[in-house]
Amino acid sequence: MLDLPSDSQATCWAGFILQLRRELGWSQGRLAEALHADQTTVSRWERGLMLPRASVRRELETLATRGGLLTLGQVAGFVKVSPFPMILVDRTGRVVAASAVSGFVEGLGVKEQTPTEQHETLERFESGLAESGFWSRKAAQADYHHSGADGPRQAIATPISIRGETFTLVQRKHAERG
Repeated sequence: MLDLPSDSQATCWAGFILQLRRELGWSQGRLAEALHADQTTVSRWERGLMLPRASVRRELETLATRGGLLTLGQVAGFVKVSPFPMILVDRTGRVVAASAVSGFVEGLGVKEQTPTEQHETLERFESGLAESGFWSRKAAQADYHHSGADGPRQAIATPISIRGETFTLVQRKHAERG
């Protein structure tokens, strides 16, 4: 039985497999051999036409871990247990993972969880990320600053590539008061 992918699953797994193969320096044939599959199947995975079976996905995650690549689950796990205010956000602005002290809820958008008075600053920040090449990893990090009635807020956003998709890791900084 074929495991037919949703568009997001297909994109995610296709990017991950391609990135993994490049990091390992393997051809499609070499990866296929390691996974007891054939090269045509690997090609279909990389083009997002087909998902690997669950057992193969676990093998791919193991290969990634051995190769020093982080998986989304590993990064999300790190964020969730962080004692610092930290969130992991996808390109659409959805919170993928949040530390308990961040004040954010996973699965909801950053904007809908941000106080209304910060929306304009947040929108400028998001535009700046797009213009700087942040999402294509041309920028190493971006700083977020907002001064409001409740005082200054600062954060650092760092792009992280996982399975060929870029996420942003946002950590709140303590604002220095002048």
